[in-house]
Amino acid sequence: MTKNSIGQFIAALRKVNGMTQQEVADRLNVSNKAVSRWERDECAPDLSLIPAIAEMFGVSCDELLRGERIDAECSSGKMNTKTVKQLKNLVRRVLSSFKSLIMVSVSVGLAGLVSMFGIAYGFYRPVIGFAVMLNLETAASVIAAFAVSRAKCIKNDNELFDRAPEDLCAEFDRTLANWSFAAFFAAAAAVILSLGQVLLKSDYINSVVTFRSYITGYVLPASVLLALVWLKGKPFYSKHIFDVETPENEHSALSRMTAIQMGLLLLMSALILLSPYWQKRGGGFTLFDLDVLLAIVCYPLSILCVVVFASKNKEHRPAVIFCGSRNFLMKLPMLILGRAHYVSWIHVGHQAIDGSGEVYIRYQPTHYWDVRYIFIAFGLSVLIYLLFYVTAALYKKYQQG
Repeated sequence: MTKNSIGQFIAALRKVNGMTQQEVADRLNVSNKAVSRWERDECAPDLSLIPAIAEMFGVSCDELLRGERIDAECSSGKMNTKTVKQLKNLVRRVLSSFKSLIMVSVSVGLAGLVSMFGIAYGFYRPVIGFAVMLNLETAASVIAAFAVSRAKCIKNDNELFDRAPEDLCAEFDRTLANWSFAAFFAAAAAVILSLGQVLLKSDYINSVVTFRSYITGYVLPASVLLALVWLKGKPFYSKHIFDVETPENEHSALSRMTAIQMGLLLLMSALILLSPYWQKRGGGFTLFDLDVLLAIVCYPLSILCVVVFASKNKEHRPAVIFCGSRNFLMKLPMLILGRAHYVSWIHVGHQAIDGSGEVYIRYQPTHYWDVRYIFIAFGLSVLIYLLFYVTAALYKKYQQG
């Protein structure tokens, strides 16, 4: 810490400890205006307060009067144990506040998506729903941008970060990048998924496109696009916005494995959803059988993916198996999602034209979509991820002691 006046030194120590002028005033039994005047160097603290101020900030009276740290560790650029603890507490408080704002942002974005579909299918006004959704997604993006700006300002204004270890600063920036990208991606995904309601045309005025057409004709291609944006956009965002390189470590290996597994499971679910369109009555190998066979093959391929990554990442094998187990369980919501579309066969009688009175029977397929299974699959997916996230957080906390 460079040499300053007593007031500047008090201001720096107060910010390092994450205290406000009012908190310092309450501890010293003075007014906050007095503390403000000290920091502006309009006056100096009374000599009787010097020991109390030094004790409160963990410095010596000589350091306070000099306006600089004279400890050997500080002068050599190293941080003592108490300062490291203060830095970790500061990082924890900043990240906790940052994550809370990001969760608020994602919640607002989710409310926008729900409003879009509620207004579209409940009141048959997709354009109005799209406008409401855009307003809420804009609000969600503003909240996320505010959270990032606030966290970065705290880091730039606090002198503790100037002497903090590089790995701690890198982890701080990486957390900001990952969480903020997730918030912005959620807002963009809501807009992209809602575009189908205004781009696809229905047959009636003031109506909406059928849910079957929306799922098969728009959501499936849009999901592929969003998956590509997530895989390619996240490294680009982290590097150019936060100057954070994606390390080739445990996290990158787990991300690649999860992306491949979830891609296979989503393909399996899409094949199951589309298979009723090709279902035929009668014998022989049909396109429906090929579709079901491909869907069945996707699951063992996802299991083989874990085996491959576990063999190539021996040092991270427990984490690979843990995440692989979570992805295995995602098969359940995918199978439930496949039940949202089914076909029922109705026999139709036709009398012979030649007047013989003979009746010919043929079967006509009728397709049905049950939206409940989609919501059940989504809720189960969220529950599985939350369960494994909490388990991983508890295990990490147990390891840290």
